Amino acid sequence: MQYESLVGLIYEAAAAPELWVKVLEGLAEIGDGEGGLLFVTTADSGRYNVPRYLCSPAVSALVSELVEPRWIKLNIRDRLTARREPKFLTDLDVFTMEELDRSPYYVEFLRPRGFGWVASAAIHSLNDDIFVFTVERAHRKGPVEPERVAKLNIIQPHLARSALLSAHLGMTRAQTAADALGATDVPAAVLDRSGRAIAANSRLDRCAPALEIGAKGAIRLAQPRARGLFESALTSGRSGKRLVQSIPIAGSARTLPFIVHLVPLHGSARDLFSRAEWILFATLPSSSGSTPDAKILANLFNLTAAEARVARHLVAGGSVAEIAQELSVQTNTVRAHLKSVFSKTGVRRQAELASLLARTAGGAAAVSY
Repeated sequence: MQYESLVGLIYEAAAAPELWVKVLEGLAEIGDGEGGLLFVTTADSGRYNVPRYLCSPAVSALVSELVEPRWIKLNIRDRLTARREPKFLTDLDVFTMEELDRSPYYVEFLRPRGFGWVASAAIHSLNDDIFVFTVERAHRKGPVEPERVAKLNIIQPHLARSALLSAHLGMTRAQTAADALGATDVPAAVLDRSGRAIAANSRLDRCAPALEIGAKGAIRLAQPRARGLFESALTSGRSGKRLVQSIPIAGSARTLPFIVHLVPLHGSARDLFSRAEWILFATLPSSSGSTPDAKILANLFNLTAAEARVARHLVAGGSVAEIAQELSVQTNTVRAHLKSVFSKTGVRRQAELASLLARTAGGAAAVSY
């Protein structure tokens, strides 16, 4: 790829993130590598956290293994990132050959897979994000030659400017998403992988003091059970089980109960720079006390159709026996459905469940996935 064409593509990628893969392929061509990788981490995330990343197809199999926890723990290349030098560095800029030959990461992971050399440039943003561009090279080719590193360093300032612009645009998109929900009267925030708010609308203030945003975007849930469900959802998301989670917030003498929904965003180049991983929004019900529709309950709490029907009859005042008769099922079936509903809503008793669900009609009616 011609130098001018690659520079143009780099700046196009700032506005069209799907082009970053082509940029990575262009970098690999300059460095005579097998492929390129862009990963994003944060300065305070810890070296064992899985980074967000994009890569060219030729190294996708390598990278999918590279981000596994067992290899992340052995990865000593963070020494390249720690140098904070605005240029591409190679393995031999920070390691001796003896160190490489002793490193399990190189000896047990990279070399058996045919890799082992890299040229890497780290770009540090103002919000603690670190964008790392690497050219992954086959071990048989030897270290990336100085003349190729020099060519990559001509490109490096353009990568830095475009990556930082992408991050700015990503944050703007996150705030726009939160504001758009606010325009429809929905309290909402956009969260990163750790569950910190990177954008929020003013409607979220209506959820205080049960839900507030603290220092550095930390989500503060006043109720221990709600905090537990929130942390459980984040933990599941980090392990790849990105499921919608609805978290009931119990009412008090001063406030009505409401429901917090945590909805995962699907990964993309756009999310890579914005850090957006979740949309958090709240359903603030009315105090009408009317019986909610079964479909609303199913949407709010991820209930099955059968669970939602049982829950609705419970709200209407039915006993287990009466619900079983009404639905033409066994009482053990009703109890099994209720047990599942308890788990999904975070309550422990039928009276508590009925109290929570009875307050979900009004504002909840507009919610859909």
